[in-house]
Amino acid sequence: MINVTLPDEKSNYVHRIGRVGRAERMGLAISLVSVVPEKVWYHGDWCHSHGRNCFNTNLTSEKGCCIWYNEKNVSNKLKLSIYINYKKHFWHYSV
Repeated sequence: MINVTLPDEKSNYVHRIGRVGRAERMGLAISLVSVVPEKVWYHGDWCHSHGRNCFNTNLTSEKGCCIWYNEKNVSNKLKLSIYINYKKHFWHYSV
């Protein structure tokens, strides 16, 4: 599985990558991470079309439907969380 965009919620990421290895089989998950913030669509209740044919490229702070998404920060938080969980559950195993 290849993640082209990281989800902004840790639980969604864990759910995605957890789908690749099932029934005691190996799986591979690759995540492509942008090193610079990207302007992405973010539609909420304020968007009358709820994303369908929306052309409002202003930021949400300007009543638009876009945000700056910093995948590098999200990636760093995910890595730290995964490392902490790994250490918590597998600290007694040696490699």
